[in-house]
This record gives sequence, structure tokens and C-alpha cells, in this order.
Amino acid sequence: PMFATGSSGDYYLDPDSPCVDAGSQSAQAAGLSDRTTQSDSTPDIGIVDIGYHYPTLFMMPEVWVSTPSDTYSHGEALEVMFEAINPNTFSYPVDLFVAVITTEGVLWTIDSNWVWSTSLKPWFASLELPANFAFGRTTLMTIDLPSTAPPISDPGTYYVAAAFAHVGTSTFIAEPSLSAFELIED
Repeated sequence: PMFATGSSGDYYLDPDSPCVDAGSQSAQAAGLSDRTTQSDSTPDIGIVDIGYHYPTLFMMPEVWVSTPSDTYSHGEALEVMFEAINPNTFSYPVDLFVAVITTEGVLWTIDSNWVWSTSLKPWFASLELPANFAFGRTTLMTIDLPSTAPPISDPGTYYVAAAFAHVGTSTFIAEPSLSAFELIED
């Protein structure tokens, strides 16, 4: 199998081993995407490697979403702020989901064509986060209020949300980020 020595033992796979990406399912489906066969602690992603999977020193990429104000009125623009990190020494592919949750608890996501719907679709699919990536707080989008898609028109509490998921799935790699805002009567 072409072994290599790593921080936790002598049975890591050499990057050129025929056991790398030789499994019959994805590492995510096998429940091993947070573990590694590589001496550099790179998590097993894509097709699962054949071999022992050590715990990783890996830290999950994270995304945060916020609004600059807690309250909005009709005629104002809701500004959705965004920041993200990949603190690892290797790139990491993700799907990015962005959503608004209405006062009724309905989740509206935006897709890659900037179309809002109640279908769970990523805004960006297969987004490659570079190694040591940090994206500081910046405006992601603005939504004029009132809005019909997503429906933000009745007074009450709404949420904006963002999450990274494993590519091609709706399995989030970290807790989704939520930020509440209140739409008030004029």
C-alpha cells in the first residue's frame, strides 16, 4: 500500500499509494471526511481512501453572515454581510448556501442564477477555498424592502443564513450562521 510515517503512527498512505481514492464510495458517505490517511492531516474528501483513517488536525472552514442593523422598515435596503475562513494549509472545496428564513419559518435559498426559491440549492457550487483563506466582512447582497422573493413584507423577525456544505450535498461542514433582523411597521 506504500505507507508513510506521520504524527500518529507509521501507517499513513503515501500520496502516490494505489489505495488513495480507491474505495467504492465517497469519504462523506463513509463518514470519514473528517479523518485522514495522509501524513499532512489533509482530510479524506472525494472517493474514500482504503486504509486506516487517523483523526485530523483539520479545522473546518467557516462562514458568518450578519446584517449591520437589527431593525428595518419598508423602503430600506437589507444589507447582508458575509465573512469566511479556511484556516488550513490546503484548499477545500465547498458548496455555499445563502438563505432567508421568513417569519413563518420558510427557508428561501438563492441559486447561482440569483433566483430565490424554497428549493435547497447552493448559491455557489464547488467553490474552492484556497489554503489560509480569509475573506473579511463585506456586503454580499442587498435586498430592497418590502421584497416578494424572498417574501419579506410583514412585520416580524426574519433571519439571514449562510453555510458551507460538502460539495454535491446539503450536509453542512459546520453549523450554519444565522443573523436575526426585525421588519417593523412604518
